Formats: sequence, C-alpha cells, structure tokens
Amino acid sequence: MREIPLGETGLSTTVIGYGCAGLMRPAMEADRQALLKAAFDCGIRHFDVARYYGHGQAEGILGRFIADTRCRDEITVTTKFGMEPPAMSGSSRGRFLMGFARKVASIHPSVRKLLSARASAGVRKNCFDVASARQSLETSLRELRTDHIDLFLLHEATLEDTQSEGLLEFLEDAKTVGKIRAFGLGSEFPLVPPILEKNPAVTGVIQIANCLGQWNRRLLPQSNERVVNTHGALKVLPALESGLKSAPNDLVRAWEVMGLSDPSALAGWILGLAMHDNPCGISLFSSTQPARIRSNVAAALSHSTRTSADWKQFEQTAEALLAAQLSR
Repeated sequence: MREIPLGETGLSTTVIGYGCAGLMRPAMEADRQALLKAAFDCGIRHFDVARYYGHGQAEGILGRFIADTRCRDEITVTTKFGMEPPAMSGSSRGRFLMGFARKVASIHPSVRKLLSARASAGVRKNCFDVASARQSLETSLRELRTDHIDLFLLHEATLEDTQSEGLLEFLEDAKTVGKIRAFGLGSEFPLVPPILEKNPAVTGVIQIANCLGQWNRRLLPQSNERVVNTHGALKVLPALESGLKSAPNDLVRAWEVMGLSDPSALAGWILGLAMHDNPCGISLFSSTQPARIRSNVAAALSHSTRTSADWKQFEQTAEALLAAQLSR
C-alpha cells in the first residue's frame, strides 16, 4: 500500500487508515482484535481512535493489539480529546456492565439503540481546558500502551474551544517533549472554517468527512503545509446499492460500461475515489467484518491505475444516481 508524507509533521503512513469508532460493536474481545489484525494484514498502518470511542474502551483494545503485535514502530495513531466518556465507564464495574450490555445487544439488536442513547447522554463535551486536555492525553497514552501519540486532535471543537486559555501552549509543550508528534482538529466541517480564519495555529492537521455529494475537502483553502485526513466515504454505499436496483436505464448502462453491474464492486470504487480526491492525506474507513475490511482494501487498491477521467466519470455517474434516488 502506498505511503504518504503527512505535510510538515515529519510523519508518513499509509494512504488508507482504519477507523476504530465501531471497534466495540463486536461483543467478544477476540472479534475486536480480529478487526485490527485484518486491517494490519491488509497493509493499513494508520489507526484512528478517540478518548470517548467505545465509551472509553476502544483505545484500550487498540493498545492491546499494539502491545501484542509489537507493531508500534510500524504504525501511526490518531486519537482525539475534548469529548469524554461517562465517568463510570472507566471503573471495573462500569466495564463489566457495558460488556454485559453489548452481549445482550448482540443477541437482541433492538436493545443496541437504547443502550447507545443512554450512554451518549453521559458523554461530556467541550472539555478543552488545560487540565482536561492533560488528563485525556495521559489516559490515552496509558490505554494505547505507548509513549507518544502521532496525531492528537481536538474533537468537535468550536472556535471558542480552541481559544481556551493555555491550550495552545499545552499542545506545543506536549509536542516539544515528544508526547505528541502533531496536533489539529477532528470536527464536523461547519466548525472548521471559522477556526481556519481566526485560530490557524491549531489547524496543521484537519480531519473531516468527505464523500460523494459532500466534498468538504474541496472547500478548504489549498495548503502544502496542512494535513487533511478524511472519513465517511462509504456512508453513501447503501444509497448507491439501493439506487442501482431501480436506476433509470441510461444510468444502468453507464454503470455497466464501468464494470459496475455487480453492486459488490461499489465499495472499492467509492474508497478509491476518496483516495483519488485526497492524494496527500489519509482516507479512513471502518467495518466490523474482517472479510469486508480485506475486500474493501483489495478492491480500492485494484483501481490504482485508473485515470482522472475514469474517476470523473464514476463521480458524475454516482452523483446522478444519488440525485435520481433523492428525487423519487
């Protein structure tokens, strides 16, 4: 898999990264480790997590994988701070109860939504004071079983959050002593432009959603110094798969010309387009099925010889299909 330099951070990693937001969905620890192993075996060398993912437990799962495989020198890791899991999730009792709840949810999927809503209600947001940032960093280092974080991002920060007293100095000091390699933003796109304008010091790395019909990266000012990592490319996959079943004849023929009569090929095209759209950043995706991780990566990499004209044709056809789907 192709590796890319990450701006002026001094880091380099693979063009595809694995997102750990859903890492705790499998009920069993072995299944969670299997997801990370599948990503690693496919050549992925970047893993994206956050302090609150998995109600505070996802970092620990990734940390166990890093320790067991002794792969820390081979990979880069993003984690995020500013959104904290419920306080109980860090206790032994809390971990036990959440583990039990996940097993119940795996048997009765209808329970999952209720449990998720209750857990989300306890999440603490906008924790960007220096004391909270320091505690989050130390917790992440411990959970990830590492002495440094490669990319340390403010999670869903507003402009006001980024101007928290002493925060920039804390991040610069953490970088100086080697606890982090670089810092930046991991936020919904509407939050980003005001920060770019008013507080660019915290925008050396930006992580945003970017996909068909929502090309946020293209709206950012161009900069060779800034690292832009993207996620969410595959969120349009269900709509495209559904739309393909009832597409107008002209669109069906356009798909067939590109060899897309098989819906299972779509994921590779979509992820490949995300990589083409952001050649100097990491394209993140996630899955809770090892086989899907392997097939998506293999399919995306199989398109490495596609031309810009190929990608333009795919993008235009896919967006026409999405538009037709919305108009019904």
